[in-house]
Amino acid sequence: MRTHLFAAMAAALPLVLGAAVASATVVVPASDAYYTFRGNVSGNSDVRLLAGKATAIGFPGQDAISFIAFDRSLLPSFRPEGGQALLRLEHDPTLGSFLIDATDAAPVSLSAYAFNNPPGTDFDPTFDPVNGNTFSVNYGPEGANAVATTVVGDAGVYTWDISSLFDRWLADPDAVAALAISGIYGNVGGDGRNAYGIFHTVGSLDGLAPELHVTPLPGAAPLLLTGGIALYWLRRRRNATPA
Repeated sequence: MRTHLFAAMAAALPLVLGAAVASATVVVPASDAYYTFRGNVSGNSDVRLLAGKATAIGFPGQDAISFIAFDRSLLPSFRPEGGQALLRLEHDPTLGSFLIDATDAAPVSLSAYAFNNPPGTDFDPTFDPVNGNTFSVNYGPEGANAVATTVVGDAGVYTWDISSLFDRWLADPDAVAALAISGIYGNVGGDGRNAYGIFHTVGSLDGLAPELHVTPLPGAAPLLLTGGIALYWLRRRRNATPA
């Protein structure tokens, strides 16, 4: 009887594990986004999120920086042990026909950066799409403070592993749940031209709006569940009445 029951449970295990892994992922949509370009704040955009471009050769000061915010009340209160917090953006060159779009042949390296205390202040910056957050980011030498970097090429969905930044948000209840995406320290194409990553933004109806996926790594839930099944059978054996 026990053998048949265990076999049935083993057969159903893949279905149970799949459902557990799927249900463990928390998807949090970005609440706001804007970009600065040539030193000017764009305001909220319902068309595109111009996420960044490579350092311009011969065109200094024309770098674009994007800022993305999340509603703290929607964030899960923990990150699963060994799991990840992934920022997901959809690169869509059709959103900027007059720009030099990133492609696999001429990609751009885009990095995520944390918000820092502005120079000369002792308080955390707020997300400010009116006046901008340009001075809220400390890039470090040659972009060394980047939380995560992804090479963007052809159209598609790209991810940044911002797990370390997500943990900092959780550890500090006063920290703003926001980040910057910049290609200031990114690469340029072989012809020296700028390459842009152009992404769908908050409220997009035609593509993937910016979102955060908090999920365990593959295999984390199966180990937990199989351990639970083993513990169940050990307890059954201890509590069984001798024949």
